[in-house]
Amino acid sequence: MNDQNNVTESVSQNPSTQSASVMTQPAQPAPLAPHASQAPSVFSTVQKITAWVMISSAVLFALIGIMAVWDVFGNNSDIVWRCLSSLAIIAFAALIINVSIRMVEERRK
Repeated sequence: MNDQNNVTESVSQNPSTQSASVMTQPAQPAPLAPHASQAPSVFSTVQKITAWVMISSAVLFALIGIMAVWDVFGNNSDIVWRCLSSLAIIAFAALIINVSIRMVEERRK
């Protein structure tokens, strides 16, 4: 019993022993920087944006078409056709951009 008290007293009296045990723990490795292949490229960003433009154009195209069928716009068919043609042009432009981006990406690989 007396030996245990001596050991605890020597440990409590010698703080360098405690800090040495803490210092001997291995340091955590630094996190690795992301590789260039993990970072999103400009092509994938443009591809995602054009895909969202095509989807939103198709949704708006469908909604305007449904509202035109139910005569929500009244007899102003000129407004409906202008809206539909504008959305069709925007969706077609986004499709062309998306296809061209895929072609450029394939050539880079």
